[in-house]
Amino acid sequence: DYASSETLNKWATSLASLYSDVTKPLLDIVLFSRKLAELMGWSGPGTIILYYVLNFFVMRFVSPRFGELTRRTQELEGNFRSLHTRLITYSEEIAFYQGHEKEKTILSANYQRVRRHLSYLYSKYFWMGL
Repeated sequence: DYASSETLNKWATSLASLYSDVTKPLLDIVLFSRKLAELMGWSGPGTIILYYVLNFFVMRFVSPRFGELTRRTQELEGNFRSLHTRLITYSEEIAFYQGHEKEKTILSANYQRVRRHLSYLYSKYFWMGL
């Protein structure tokens, strides 16, 4: 339940930001190109468009696959949540058989995986300026 609402929330946020992330740069390109064409001729806008195209390919080559990293984040968080659910469901059995140390080890290891991955993801976001 929580995972689907979290996914829906992330999707809605991404969809809302898509409009401004796409239309603003395109409008800037069109308006600046038109004004440059009036002042300098078409060599100015052509140079800028070439710059944008080259920059696009460089960024595609350099930037990590954020979709794959996000998928992995959701997978790790889902596993961690399912372990907590399992702990709550079987808490009496765990206490009876004194399995708390084993469960603590499992949860701690999964938490460390999530923490390491998020640290890696946030460092990539930082270096890409996101």
